[in-house]
Amino acid sequence: MNSHTGQGDQLSAHKDPKCPLTRMSHCPLTTRPGNQHDKLTRDNLLDLEDHRLVRIESVRQDQRQVWVLTDRGHREAKQLLEPEGIRVSVLRKQEYDPVTGELLGTGYSDHAAAVTSAAAELHQAGFGYRLGFQTEVAHRLGNGYVQRADLVMRAPAAGVPVMLLEIDRRTEDAHELVHKLRGYADWFRLVPSDADDRIKRLARAGGFDSVDHEQRLWRRYYPATGREGTPPVAFVFADTTHAKIANTVKVLQETGRKYWAPRRYDVYQRGITARDYAQAVPVVFTTLEQL
Repeated sequence: MNSHTGQGDQLSAHKDPKCPLTRMSHCPLTTRPGNQHDKLTRDNLLDLEDHRLVRIESVRQDQRQVWVLTDRGHREAKQLLEPEGIRVSVLRKQEYDPVTGELLGTGYSDHAAAVTSAAAELHQAGFGYRLGFQTEVAHRLGNGYVQRADLVMRAPAAGVPVMLLEIDRRTEDAHELVHKLRGYADWFRLVPSDADDRIKRLARAGGFDSVDHEQRLWRRYYPATGREGTPPVAFVFADTTHAKIANTVKVLQETGRKYWAPRRYDVYQRGITARDYAQAVPVVFTTLEQL
């Protein structure tokens, strides 16, 4: 929600409401990672509240507050950010208990908090910039299925032009994550609808390997990676056990091998040990705690 352009800057929450966060405790990590306290963030949230741009949706048992945009704040955020191509999430409306009249906290989920925690920790570690994070990014396949990335990070200064992240909180089976990896691999193979007819015929015939990445659909949305293969996909595990992580990684390594593994070069010479990574999906494993 604020701007951080130098050590002497003042917090400017009103100017930039695109803080991709759910809980107040995450704001300092993303917006001012060098700060040791959250007073500036808290003061600016209170200022936004005075201007009726944000409100406290609920208070957690650990006393952490969930802040959301009001209808007025949501309209201002859309006017500011959507012309820049930045999607604003759906407004979380105020709902009241029909019996007690108590304000209900709606829409909050631990998964959403884990996603924003991942963004906050990555930003604090020097990866990406505040507007370089997007959540729930849709990747539409030809069969109508939509593969949604929990988080997309752009961090060109850190050598990571783009990375797609999946946050797992013990809610998904390991084979479901393999299915997601397959969805990304299939999407990375797609060619644009306005591609050259020769490219389309080649893709329909299954000759994806012969279609250069620059001619594929994903390059319309994301920058070149600077490496072989597609943009990387990271699986971030949160609130889980080491045993489950080990089992999930093993399943992804074995069952998902055809999506991440390199291939032999199709050459006649013997003794070539190098591998072709051009069609491979780079996969990263880590935990929210490690971040």
